[in-house]
Amino acid sequence: MLNMNLDIIIPVYNAKETIKRLLYSIAIQRDAFGFHVYLVNDCSDYDYQEEVSFFKEYFDITEFKLDKNGGPGVARQYGIDHTNSKYITFMDSDDYFYDPYAIVSMYSGAVGRKCDLLVSNFLYERDNAKTVKEKNLIWLHGKVYRREFLENNDIHFNNSSANEDNGFNRFVLLNNPVIAYIDRLTYVYSDYENSITRRNNRLFKFTGLEGYTYNMCWAMDEMIKKNKNIDKVAETSAGVITAMYYYYLELYDQYDVEKILKWTKRTKEIFDTYRDEYINDYQIELFLEGKDREYESANLIKVITFDEFLKKIEEV
Repeated sequence: MLNMNLDIIIPVYNAKETIKRLLYSIAIQRDAFGFHVYLVNDCSDYDYQEEVSFFKEYFDITEFKLDKNGGPGVARQYGIDHTNSKYITFMDSDDYFYDPYAIVSMYSGAVGRKCDLLVSNFLYERDNAKTVKEKNLIWLHGKVYRREFLENNDIHFNNSSANEDNGFNRFVLLNNPVIAYIDRLTYVYSDYENSITRRNNRLFKFTGLEGYTYNMCWAMDEMIKKNKNIDKVAETSAGVITAMYYYYLELYDQYDVEKILKWTKRTKEIFDTYRDEYINDYQIELFLEGKDREYESANLIKVITFDEFLKKIEEV
């Protein structure tokens, strides 16, 4: 049995239908004790004291109640600020652990490898499709964070209601964490939303781009304020702007892609500021070639060049 110095932080908002499945997946964990589970109630229509009362027989569990709804990033940050274990992992209220040894695998990996960020694999379930995500550094799923690293670098969530996990993880990566990876499934990310937006993958991608660019720029701007690791900021800006160029090409004939230009404006400002000092043309070509390979089967029509895309952003 492994005595863990671990906080499991779970933002919850009107999650009665799914929270029990998650908590059951924690209750059946083997070879692990001493971890703490925190439900951060983001102003739901009800409390979770029934669940707390039932599951406290199996593990330490506490409910925090927020006075107003702030979104998952605000709830997670509240959890960080009001807990104190050496390590932190996050879960969403409609997800669950993959098997009874998930927690011990993640925690022992983080402690044993003395890393700031432990990354494991997770299963992405969407409708009838299941995909294993390996070495994913975008989402929070299946990761363990060392609290001291977060505190020493003032890494925190912002108030964004979409893609806030993307911004948080980018903030982490920009601070040069020691990263360790375990080749093991630990987490199940359930995405069974039946809305038209979710079913239409292109529309879902388009509507998420504003949150994506906001959060990436937020993370870069936090580093710029500190004048820290600017070379990584510049590299990130190049990656984001090339990604947005290809989104523009992919979605050109279906949506108001002029919005993509608007959403990319701050990224281009950062890119222009540091391009001459930190980014050469060869690096940009590598980014573009990588995207070409990624979109190889999509038969994209390059209605404008990358340089023309940059000029269009200036005109917005």
